[in-house]
Amino acid sequence: VYIDGLATIKEAIQLMKQHNVGALIIAKRNEKDANGIITISDIVRGVHIPDKKPEEVSVYELMTKPVLSI
Repeated sequence: VYIDGLATIKEAIQLMKQHNVGALIIAKRNEKDANGIITISDIVRGVHIPDKKPEEVSVYELMTKPVLSI
């Protein structure tokens, strides 16, 4: 399941729930760009622990990039 890097963490959580997944792939911005990934663990560490609001944090702030795939 893909999400745009500019989406909020709140939107990412909703998408994860909707598709029953624990991670989302961040869509490439252009052909030469690399994919990123965001996981539930990233969200917990990046939002819940520092007491940030999910609607104030963008996916790109917490994502891991580049994602290596086989």
